[in-house]
Amino acid sequence: MATAPATSSGRADNMHESSGFTEPRILDAVGIGFGPANIALAIAVEELAANLAIRFLEANAGPGWQQGLLLDGADIQNNPLRDLVTLRNPRSRYSFVNYLHEQGRLIEALNIPAPFPLRKDYARYVAWAADQQAGRVAYDQRVARIQIIRDAGPAHFRVTTESGDSLAGRALILGTGRTPRIPEVFQPLLSDRVFHASSYLDRIAALERAPEHIAVIGGSQTAVELALDLDRRFPQAEIALIIRGVSLTLKDTSPFSERCFFRSEERRVGKECRSRW
Repeated sequence: MATAPATSSGRADNMHESSGFTEPRILDAVGIGFGPANIALAIAVEELAANLAIRFLEANAGPGWQQGLLLDGADIQNNPLRDLVTLRNPRSRYSFVNYLHEQGRLIEALNIPAPFPLRKDYARYVAWAADQQAGRVAYDQRVARIQIIRDAGPAHFRVTTESGDSLAGRALILGTGRTPRIPEVFQPLLSDRVFHASSYLDRIAALERAPEHIAVIGGSQTAVELALDLDRRFPQAEIALIIRGVSLTLKDTSPFSERCFFRSEERRVGKECRSRW
């Protein structure tokens, strides 16, 4: 999260009616993106600081999480207690366990013979939580410009979308998620048949004919899942899994890597970030 320094000049516009926001004031914060990180933040504001004026802008048409990778049988490889709220507030009604309870699926979920929730279940949970924060977010709003404004009042940010709508806020929160990493050598080849895993399901559904030869490049969990899914979909195809190393890479679930969830580690990283500002 960033706060506006005293630079630049101009005047902030309000969000137009077309986006669902009409704000005659400068907000406490404007968030860009409404994935799990900013959904969790919106819930924390509701539970801890409901008086804060905060709004979010999301480029997609609605809530979603890993939509291109919701494969049958794939799980999240993460403890479900590390959801949007439980580590901060175990009593929150926004927990994954409460979601299952409200959907009447808690017993069913406990009987699934797997240590982690299915990815499809977790995606539905994220969408369920986002829907309950609908008043704080405008969807289908891709940000085109961010400005630092200084007029007669305090410095603030102005965030303008491609539609020309804008919001002003004293703080700016970036939660845009990861950008697909495509090696430079493949970028000129991108097409309907050469694509990143993040758009896998849509691209596979759009194929006009079954492929005969398929290459999956990468050695992570996702690459293996895609190779197995492709084998089920196209049993006659020749599928090659191409990796850089000598073997597939397992996800690191050791106690050392899981320390990122510890409060002591959060405080250390937060202190380091503040010192850089």
